[in-house]
Amino acid sequence: MVKRSLALAISLLSAWATPATAVPDFESGNTWLELCQSKDTGAQGSCTWFVYGFSQGITAQAVGSGKQKIYCQPESVTYGQARDIWVKFMVDNPAERHRPAGVLLMISLIKAFPCSDGKK
Repeated sequence: MVKRSLALAISLLSAWATPATAVPDFESGNTWLELCQSKDTGAQGSCTWFVYGFSQGITAQAVGSGKQKIYCQPESVTYGQARDIWVKFMVDNPAERHRPAGVLLMISLIKAFPCSDGKK
């Protein structure tokens, strides 16, 4: 009984002490940069859909709240182009990639498309 309890305790401690790196962290820029730079078209599509969803959320928030958007992206900018801006930002700022991907996307778009004259 003691051996069985000890074996159980060791296995539980081993599982607890093992880093959870086997599961991708879909919150961090590190994971999204890897997906966005992948040769796999499915991964690239996921990256573009992330940008699409983020952009739609920003637009919905602005419309719903009656407030201005936080960046002034021209209407002619494609989601693929916005994705490229985000990827470049993550590549150029490796010290920031541990941050949430949405935050990194927001910062990259604000820097790329700042609003002037208080227009948003």
